[in-house]
Amino acid sequence: MINKEKAYEKELLYIINVYAAFLGLWAQSKQWSLTDCINYAVQHNISVKKTELNQQTAEINLSQAKDNRLPTVSGSASANLNNGSAINQISNERVSRRTFSNNFGVSASMPLYQGNKLNLQIDRSQLLLEQNELYVQEAKNNITLSVLEAYLQALYSYEGIAVAKKTQRARRLKNLSKRKLSLPTAR
Repeated sequence: MINKEKAYEKELLYIINVYAAFLGLWAQSKQWSLTDCINYAVQHNISVKKTELNQQTAEINLSQAKDNRLPTVSGSASANLNNGSAINQISNERVSRRTFSNNFGVSASMPLYQGNKLNLQIDRSQLLLEQNELYVQEAKNNITLSVLEAYLQALYSYEGIAVAKKTQRARRLKNLSKRKLSLPTAR
């Protein structure tokens, strides 16, 4: 219940921001078309950017799942140098010794079969990528609908103002005509 209220508050705040944006746009010298407003909202909306980042993550995960089929190769190298001295048992003299050694290693592994795990991971990653593509489109559609809703609400309000002005003008004309009819005529 609390999540629905928070979602409603966020949506209401967004609509208020769109109204404020429309008011700010009318004050500017550049005339924005409805298409310009929709494109701007879609390009700069945080929700859309977040879903696009999730889609990029899904693309990386799919690539990784495909790369898990490839063999892995690792290598290592080490060098060791020891300095020391020892007593020669034959001549009873101190002798310095240097020992140098190298070690090199290479290992490789390749998954042959893991109970179809790799194919299932690829399929899962592909489905998640498709799902995220749909989420991106859904986010863009939601923003487009929000902008259209705000635009229609603004048009409705503008039309309401125009009707109110016409009604006021009609009342004035009616009152003026009543006054003219009620005036005594000069004979």
